[in-house]
Amino acid sequence: MEFPADWAVLPKADFELASPRITGELTMELHAELRPSGRVLDAFRVSLAGTATLIVDVEVYKLLPIDSFKGWSFRGDFRPSDIVIRKNLTTSAWLDGPAFISRRESTILDDSGAGIPPAEFLRSLSGIDDQPDSFSVRWAVTAGEDGRMKLQLHSLPASAVFITGKPLLKG
Repeated sequence: MEFPADWAVLPKADFELASPRITGELTMELHAELRPSGRVLDAFRVSLAGTATLIVDVEVYKLLPIDSFKGWSFRGDFRPSDIVIRKNLTTSAWLDGPAFISRRESTILDDSGAGIPPAEFLRSLSGIDDQPDSFSVRWAVTAGEDGRMKLQLHSLPASAVFITGKPLLKG
């Protein structure tokens, strides 16, 4: 494995907010915290940047397996710089899908491609009794078989509050 010929050493104060030094459509850089002696501490973080807009277009039924949502789509545009991968982890926090809808950061489309008003979708979620009535998503940094870093979107059919309340799912 080859390493860059030169390393950028940033002041400790810049560790939490440093963005990738390289430019491109989607860039990802691993930052490690160093001791004054140059040894790596147990602190790292992954930062994202880029000019591309990440477009998510997924069936609502895959996020929330309820028959009435078959054929509907969850669609959103995300900027890499807005995705925060947590320190010492390779994932973002769990985020509530309905919150994206209510803030109009994402949209719901029916099977004909027509937009469903956020209030209507949120009302349909509140009317669900015995099944999951929410879904959450998080971003994850992974390594592909080609050795390159990749960005994935994970989802679970539960609210972020419910998921993060379970000790095994906090990360």
